[in-house]
Formats: sequence, structure tokens, C-alpha cells
Amino acid sequence: MVRPSGYHAQPEQVDGFCYFNNVAVAAEHVLETTRASRVAVVDWDVHHGNGTQECFYDRDDVLVIGIHNDHWSWDADAHP
Repeated sequence: MVRPSGYHAQPEQVDGFCYFNNVAVAAEHVLETTRASRVAVVDWDVHHGNGTQECFYDRDDVLVIGIHNDHWSWDADAHP
């Protein structure tokens, strides 16, 4: 568990005031430095971890599970 998770930061875009996706880096680090062949990221928060989802969307070695509140964007320019 890490705070801030940075889970809005996308591979090529800062988002939601997150500059560095610590969760994505940690998951990738586990896959590269341990014998683990799969990682699960369980994101339980008010907001959707869109950046983490985008990082691993097309991968079958990382499962991203998001449990979040259905909310609107507080600032469409800073957090589309």
C-alpha cells in the first residue's frame, strides 16, 4: 500500500494532479524483479484509477480491479 498512489497519471499524460503512477511502477517492479508472473492491483477509492487501468489495459499479467464512487469530473481540463 502506498500513498499517494498517483493512479490518475497515465503513461503519457499527467492527470488529476498525479505526476507519477507509483502503483504502476510497483506492479512492474514486482514482475521484473521477482518470480511472480502475475500481479493484481486492487484500487478501492472514491475516484477511478484511470491511469493505472490505462497502463495495464492490454496486458494479461496485471489485473486491475477498481472499486470507486460514480462521480463527475471536478475540472474537465485538469482531469478529463
